[in-house]
Amino acid sequence: MRHPGTASMGVSLLLGAMSLAALLLATVLLASCGDQGEGRPAAESRHDAPAVAAAPQLRLPGEFEPQDALLISAAQMIQFHPQTLVDIVAAAHDRIRVLCLVGFAEEKQTVADRLIANDLPGSVTFVNLPVSSMWIRDYGPISVLSRPDSLHFVDASYQAPEYDEHDDEVPAHLARLLAVELRRAPLTMEGGDLSSNGQGFGLGTTRLLRRNQEQRGYDLDTLSALLAEYFGLRDWLPVPPLRGEPTGHLDIFLTFVDPHTLVLGRYDPQHDAENAQRLDQIATALKQITLPDGAALRVMRIPMPPRPDGFWRTYTNVVFANGRLLVPIYPDFSPALDRQALELYGRLLPEWEIVGIDSDSLIRREGALHCVTMNLPRVQRP
Repeated sequence: MRHPGTASMGVSLLLGAMSLAALLLATVLLASCGDQGEGRPAAESRHDAPAVAAAPQLRLPGEFEPQDALLISAAQMIQFHPQTLVDIVAAAHDRIRVLCLVGFAEEKQTVADRLIANDLPGSVTFVNLPVSSMWIRDYGPISVLSRPDSLHFVDASYQAPEYDEHDDEVPAHLARLLAVELRRAPLTMEGGDLSSNGQGFGLGTTRLLRRNQEQRGYDLDTLSALLAEYFGLRDWLPVPPLRGEPTGHLDIFLTFVDPHTLVLGRYDPQHDAENAQRLDQIATALKQITLPDGAALRVMRIPMPPRPDGFWRTYTNVVFANGRLLVPIYPDFSPALDRQALELYGRLLPEWEIVGIDSDSLIRREGALHCVTMNLPRVQRP
């Protein structure tokens, strides 16, 4: 595959005050990013070319912040992963409102019957929307705050091999149902392409940069301006995905747990020397970053399970639910690593309850807990 640009792009990778060493290393990472993590065809966008404007004071909140609701799509989940759906609802519903998208009456009844059988009647609010994919993180609305009491949804163009126009219209439908303003961003992206510390700093995939360059003709400056305009990201760093991992998403190997702390995967070089080196390079770059508030970014490493069967198990594909963290675990595969992961989150989030959710069936379809959920942040209502 082609990569998005040349090493000369590195001098303008970030909009804020980061160290020269981080900039230079980001350039090296950028130059090596075009070899993986695509799996999604190029397609003509339904958005027009941008007219970049000065952004109001926006903020893409961190998922560790207070949340109002958690979206989950019943499509495919109730058919292929019914127990995982039940486990997510059971772990989250008493901490956060769970909105379950269902496409037809029979699907709704099947979900309701399964929840009742597990002593969870009334644990979700059903939203009738025609959806075909369970990967709501890819196509769901991205919530942005413009004031503490003002929330709007951002909708980017969604493309996938199993693309369905109903999935792409979910943000617009939810905006109408929830009476939330919708802003369409002239970007091709999925929810897993972007991660925020909640205070103006974000990480994006180099895949995000490459796709928007190839499909829309954006250069790096244009993309950076659009991320500032629509998401309030004053600084951002493009990060290469894992080599060979099919989604190309960040949440497979990293997550913010607070504005200054990032959890980043670590591979044993004996199991995956190339991705072990790549993650170590990313860690080196991130540790040299100065955040917009002047603080350093703390990078904590978490194990990435080996892949003897080819599946990309992850401990960073987590769900934040108002003081309860849902962590994917694989009890039939790596119980020792499961314990290490849960213990790390317990140390980083001592006031939170850490709950492991068996995600082995999900990961075999190239995703985990974060991929099948979407957070809606809490706002300060007048």
